[in-house]
Amino acid sequence: MSMTETKSEIFYVAGGGHFGRQAIAKLLKRPQARIQVVEKDAAEVKELLTAMPACKDHLLTADAVDYLSSLVAGDGDDSAWIIPTVPLHLAAAVVRRLTGRDFLPWDEVPPLPHGFAGANGELYSSLADFICPDDCPQPADHCYMTGEVREKSLVQILREISYHGYPSLVLQSQQLAPGVGGFQIEALRQLLEKMNKEIPGPLVFSTACLCHGVSNLLGPAPAR
Repeated sequence: MSMTETKSEIFYVAGGGHFGRQAIAKLLKRPQARIQVVEKDAAEVKELLTAMPACKDHLLTADAVDYLSSLVAGDGDDSAWIIPTVPLHLAAAVVRRLTGRDFLPWDEVPPLPHGFAGANGELYSSLADFICPDDCPQPADHCYMTGEVREKSLVQILREISYHGYPSLVLQSQQLAPGVGGFQIEALRQLLEKMNKEIPGPLVFSTACLCHGVSNLLGPAPAR
């Protein structure tokens, strides 16, 4: 690589629906972006290609959990970004696939801001009690909409969560464009390594940005 050459940025957009298309449009503005869209639903694929025909050369018709699990466990580039836009806790599903840990039910909702249960055992939380705009730039220390100072980010709150004394690991979603967040493969690999080496029992696993998050309760590592 020459001194003036810039390394490509690799993005795996999981899901080609409404939010996936928004993410693709914004990421394409980055000059070094290399985008791969992972979508298995035929109707979503058709709608994606109708709206964005150029995606044809960047589309992989596959299950996002299957494909991204193989990347994380295999030769996926550490610096590559995963952009979750599918209706599930994608990182937790990948962790479950790679570790063999089961999702456990919550016997109570932890004291999270505006917390509520999802349909598949996940818990959602948010510092906001309103729908945030698609183009929120996520200021570091205050709410973009209200201007209110953020004493603690949701990432910090989730790391400190107390639920039956279980450890709490948080995969932080980084903002890549207004309204578009993701995490690098390296970050997920680091949490997997910590989990495998240091946490044999149950734990709380979350993916969160500064304001919004989703959490699952993971069971103990299976006996080897």
